[in-house]
Amino acid sequence: MVLLKKTALPTADQLVRWLAERLPDPGDDVPICYQRGAERPIRRLALALDPADAVAVEADALFLHRPFGFEPRPELTVLASHGGFDRHLTTGFNRPLADALGLNYLQPVTRDGRPIGMTGELAEPSVWPDLIARLDVLFGGIEATILPRTPTVRRIAVMSAMTAALVESAVADGVEAYLTGQIRAPGRAAAERLGLGVVAIGHRRSEAWGLGQLARELAAAFPGLEVSVLGRRTVWRRSAL
Repeated sequence: MVLLKKTALPTADQLVRWLAERLPDPGDDVPICYQRGAERPIRRLALALDPADAVAVEADALFLHRPFGFEPRPELTVLASHGGFDRHLTTGFNRPLADALGLNYLQPVTRDGRPIGMTGELAEPSVWPDLIARLDVLFGGIEATILPRTPTVRRIAVMSAMTAALVESAVADGVEAYLTGQIRAPGRAAAERLGLGVVAIGHRRSEAWGLGQLARELAAAFPGLEVSVLGRRTVWRRSAL
């Protein structure tokens, strides 16, 4: 637990504006202000992926990635982001994740004009077992892998989709490891044919990483806020004085 100097508390409107700027997505299917609760400063903010993770939440406001079907108590402010969260904080063009992976020279990968991933280079080449070990620690587990033909990795693609065309394009771009949420059959066939290494971390693991990152950014932006992440395991927590 880190104790910080007490400062002014944010309002719900301030949190909504911050989230709208951090997680923009014109096509998002949920409003950022999912429910406006009691008109008071927000002292305690909890974050969760699903309503089931936030049963009997004790906070002034709750951020949910998937608020669908949630029926909160009237005084609770509920904030949400579905498409924007996935787009900016999971396996897409995600700068904080690139920093965590140590990727340089980032290039977006787009489809229909929208970023769906990124490529980047490690400062130093990594052998496949070391890369897998790093990813296992970073995400708290790995769902599946496809062994590469070449055991040394320097160029990595982080992608929110896995089609045969995307795999082929990544290989043509010199990518040796393809990081995504789940392995898809057409993409698997292309990766095995071309000798591309693939790591599927699991969609929920990527979301959990993103939720922890969002909590850290909110705590930095609003130092007086008590922030906690709820779920199957505590990802991150910071309490204010």
